[in-house]
Amino acid sequence: MRATEPLTDEERALLTKVCRILNEEKTIPCTACGYCAGHCPMSIPVPEYFRIYNEYLRYPDEDWKIKPVYESVAEKRSRASDCIACHICERNCPQGIKIAEWMKKIAGGLEEMV
Repeated sequence: MRATEPLTDEERALLTKVCRILNEEKTIPCTACGYCAGHCPMSIPVPEYFRIYNEYLRYPDEDWKIKPVYESVAEKRSRASDCIACHICERNCPQGIKIAEWMKKIAGGLEEMV
């Protein structure tokens, strides 16, 4: 590894391309820190649902394996549709994600699949 050498122009261009591709994705930018879920009065496992939904967005044709994962989490915990939009989770999210809005989308997308 060349930790002390600067990046080449080719390496910079590749990193710029990767950043552009990642920024164009329509996925939820959650880092799964869990600050939101720890404050949810409905005990919704927000980071888990974000992870599952991101998988669904990236691979919509693979819903056959995403459905059982969502149902398994939903059976043990609250469903995305249980969100009461109190926004407590959002006040604790370091990324500033509009969690209540995403919960509606997740409920409409994943719960309709199952």
